[in-house]
Amino acid sequence: MNAVAMIVFYTLVCLTVTSTSAVDTEEILRRILTFRGQRVLLDSELAALYRVETKALNRAVRRNIERFPADFMFQLSSEESALLRSQIGALKSGRGAHRKYTPYVFTEQGVTMLSSVLRSERAVQVNIEIMRAFARLRQLVSIAQSLRTCYLTSSGNRSACPALPARPILSQASLEKLLSHAY
Repeated sequence: MNAVAMIVFYTLVCLTVTSTSAVDTEEILRRILTFRGQRVLLDSELAALYRVETKALNRAVRRNIERFPADFMFQLSSEESALLRSQIGALKSGRGAHRKYTPYVFTEQGVTMLSSVLRSERAVQVNIEIMRAFARLRQLVSIAQSLRTCYLTSSGNRSACPALPARPILSQASLEKLLSHAY
Protein backbone atom coordinates (compact mmCIF):
# COMPACT_ATOMS: atom_id res chain seq x y z
CA MET A 1 0.00 0.00 0.00
CA ASN A 2 1.59 3.28 -1.03
CA ALA A 3 1.77 6.29 1.29
CA VAL A 4 -0.82 8.38 -0.57
CA ALA A 5 -3.38 5.56 -0.60
CA MET A 6 -2.83 4.98 3.10
CA ILE A 7 -3.22 8.67 3.93
CA VAL A 8 -6.44 8.92 1.93
CA PHE A 9 -7.75 5.75 3.55
CA TYR A 10 -7.14 6.97 7.10
CA THR A 11 -8.59 10.36 6.21
CA LEU A 12 -11.73 8.63 4.90
CA VAL A 13 -11.97 6.56 8.06
CA CYS A 14 -11.88 9.80 10.05
CA LEU A 15 -14.68 11.19 7.87
CA THR A 16 -17.17 8.84 9.48
CA VAL A 17 -19.23 11.33 11.42
CA THR A 18 -22.74 11.15 12.73
CA SER A 19 -25.10 14.05 13.00
CA THR A 20 -28.59 14.35 14.38
CA SER A 21 -29.24 17.77 12.85
CA ALA A 22 -31.23 18.57 9.72
CA VAL A 23 -28.01 18.69 7.67
CA ASP A 24 -25.37 15.98 7.76
CA THR A 25 -21.82 17.25 8.34
CA GLU A 26 -20.43 14.55 6.05
CA GLU A 27 -22.69 15.76 3.23
CA ILE A 28 -21.35 19.29 3.70
CA LEU A 29 -17.76 18.02 3.68
CA ARG A 30 -18.36 16.44 0.27
CA ARG A 31 -19.60 19.78 -1.09
CA ILE A 32 -16.56 21.83 -0.03
CA LEU A 33 -14.34 22.68 -3.01
CA THR A 34 -10.99 24.40 -3.38
CA PHE A 35 -10.64 27.39 -5.69
CA ARG A 36 -7.80 29.91 -5.69
CA GLY A 37 -6.26 28.14 -2.71
CA GLN A 38 -9.35 28.60 -0.53
CA ARG A 39 -11.94 26.10 0.64
CA VAL A 40 -15.34 27.28 -0.55
CA LEU A 41 -18.96 26.32 -1.06
CA LEU A 42 -20.89 27.10 -4.25
CA ASP A 43 -23.85 29.45 -4.05
CA SER A 44 -26.10 26.73 -5.52
CA GLU A 45 -24.93 24.19 -2.91
CA LEU A 46 -25.57 26.67 -0.10
CA ALA A 47 -28.99 27.52 -1.53
CA ALA A 48 -29.87 23.81 -1.57
CA LEU A 49 -28.74 23.44 2.05
CA TYR A 50 -30.72 26.53 3.10
CA ARG A 51 -33.69 25.38 0.97
CA VAL A 52 -33.91 28.62 -0.99
CA GLU A 53 -33.43 29.35 -4.67
CA THR A 54 -29.92 30.30 -5.76
CA LYS A 55 -31.16 33.58 -7.20
CA ALA A 56 -32.82 34.45 -3.85
CA LEU A 57 -29.56 33.77 -1.99
CA ASN A 58 -27.57 35.88 -4.46
CA ARG A 59 -30.18 38.66 -4.28
CA ALA A 60 -29.85 38.78 -0.48
CA VAL A 61 -26.06 38.93 -0.83
CA ARG A 62 -26.27 41.78 -3.40
CA ARG A 63 -28.53 43.75 -1.03
CA ASN A 64 -25.83 43.41 1.65
CA ILE A 65 -22.72 43.40 -0.54
CA GLU A 66 -20.74 45.50 1.96
CA ARG A 67 -20.74 42.45 4.28
CA PHE A 68 -18.99 40.27 1.67
CA PRO A 69 -15.46 41.45 0.86
CA ALA A 70 -13.36 39.51 -1.66
CA ASP A 71 -11.96 37.17 1.00
CA PHE A 72 -15.53 36.15 2.01
CA MET A 73 -17.00 35.63 -1.47
CA PHE A 74 -15.89 35.77 -5.08
CA GLN A 75 -17.27 34.95 -8.51
CA LEU A 76 -15.62 32.14 -10.45
CA SER A 77 -13.95 33.02 -13.73
CA SER A 78 -15.28 31.53 -16.96
CA GLU A 79 -12.39 29.05 -17.00
CA GLU A 80 -13.03 27.98 -13.39
CA SER A 81 -16.73 27.62 -14.11
CA ALA A 82 -16.02 25.47 -17.18
CA LEU A 83 -13.69 23.29 -15.12
CA LEU A 84 -16.36 22.93 -12.47
CA ARG A 85 -18.96 22.01 -15.08
CA SER A 86 -16.68 19.35 -16.57
CA GLN A 87 -15.98 17.90 -13.11
CA ILE A 88 -19.50 17.72 -11.73
CA GLY A 89 -21.73 18.03 -14.77
CA ALA A 90 -23.43 21.16 -13.46
CA LEU A 91 -25.09 21.91 -16.79
CA LYS A 92 -28.62 20.56 -17.23
CA SER A 93 -30.33 20.15 -20.57
CA GLY A 94 -33.27 22.24 -21.70
CA ARG A 95 -34.06 25.89 -22.17
CA GLY A 96 -33.44 27.96 -19.05
CA ALA A 97 -32.09 24.96 -17.13
CA HIS A 98 -28.50 26.18 -16.90
CA ARG A 99 -26.86 29.21 -15.38
CA LYS A 100 -26.29 32.33 -17.41
CA TYR A 101 -23.62 33.65 -15.07
CA THR A 102 -20.62 32.09 -13.41
CA PRO A 103 -21.32 30.98 -9.84
CA TYR A 104 -20.31 32.73 -6.66
CA VAL A 105 -18.41 30.83 -4.02
CA PHE A 106 -18.28 31.55 -0.29
CA THR A 107 -15.38 30.98 2.06
CA GLU A 108 -15.93 29.92 5.66
CA GLN A 109 -16.15 33.58 6.71
CA GLY A 110 -18.63 34.31 3.92
CA VAL A 111 -20.84 31.43 5.03
CA THR A 112 -20.78 32.82 8.57
CA MET A 113 -21.90 36.20 7.24
CA LEU A 114 -24.74 34.57 5.28
CA SER A 115 -26.56 33.66 8.49
CA SER A 116 -26.89 37.34 9.36
CA VAL A 117 -28.22 38.11 5.88
CA LEU A 118 -30.71 35.24 5.53
CA ARG A 119 -32.11 35.43 9.09
CA SER A 120 -33.99 32.17 9.20
CA GLU A 121 -33.90 29.36 11.74
CA ARG A 122 -32.85 26.97 8.98
CA ALA A 123 -29.94 29.26 8.01
CA VAL A 124 -28.71 29.31 11.61
CA GLN A 125 -28.86 25.51 11.93
CA VAL A 126 -27.21 24.93 8.55
CA ASN A 127 -24.45 27.42 9.36
CA ILE A 128 -23.69 25.64 12.62
CA GLU A 129 -23.21 22.39 10.70
CA ILE A 130 -21.14 24.12 8.01
CA MET A 131 -18.84 25.58 10.67
CA ARG A 132 -18.49 22.09 12.14
CA ALA A 133 -17.68 20.73 8.68
CA PHE A 134 -14.97 23.34 8.06
CA ALA A 135 -13.48 22.62 11.51
CA ARG A 136 -13.60 18.88 10.77
CA LEU A 137 -11.89 19.45 7.42
CA ARG A 138 -9.07 21.39 9.09
CA GLN A 139 -8.72 18.52 11.55
CA LEU A 140 -8.61 15.94 8.75
CA VAL A 141 -5.99 17.88 6.83
CA SER A 142 -3.86 18.04 9.97
CA ILE A 143 -4.24 14.28 10.54
CA ALA A 144 -3.37 13.52 6.92
CA GLN A 145 -0.27 15.73 7.08
CA SER A 146 0.84 14.07 10.31
CA LEU A 147 0.32 10.59 8.86
CA ARG A 148 2.16 11.50 5.67
CA THR A 149 5.10 12.95 7.57
CA CYS A 150 5.26 10.00 9.93
CA TYR A 151 5.02 7.43 7.16
CA LEU A 152 7.57 9.13 4.90
CA THR A 153 10.09 9.64 7.69
CA SER A 154 9.78 6.01 8.77
CA SER A 155 10.81 4.84 5.24
CA GLY A 156 7.69 2.76 4.90
CA ASN A 157 8.25 0.96 8.19
CA ARG A 158 4.70 0.80 9.57
CA SER A 159 5.79 -0.20 13.08
CA ALA A 160 7.88 2.98 13.38
CA CYS A 161 4.78 5.12 12.99
CA PRO A 162 2.52 4.85 16.06
CA ALA A 163 -0.36 6.62 14.30
CA LEU A 164 -0.75 3.66 11.93
CA PRO A 165 -2.02 0.26 13.01
CA ALA A 166 0.41 -2.68 12.78
CA ARG A 167 -1.57 -4.30 9.94
CA PRO A 168 -3.82 -2.85 7.24
CA ILE A 169 -7.52 -2.61 8.06
CA LEU A 170 -8.56 -3.23 4.44
CA SER A 171 -7.12 -5.30 1.64
CA GLN A 172 -5.51 -3.49 -1.29
CA ALA A 173 -8.53 -4.32 -3.50
CA SER A 174 -11.01 -2.98 -0.92
CA LEU A 175 -8.93 0.15 -0.48
CA GLU A 176 -8.82 0.79 -4.24
CA LYS A 177 -12.60 0.33 -4.47
CA LEU A 178 -13.10 2.75 -1.59
CA LEU A 179 -10.72 5.30 -3.10
CA SER A 180 -12.48 5.15 -6.46
CA HIS A 181 -15.57 6.65 -4.77
CA ALA A 182 -13.63 9.39 -2.97
CA TYR A 183 -13.64 12.93 -4.32
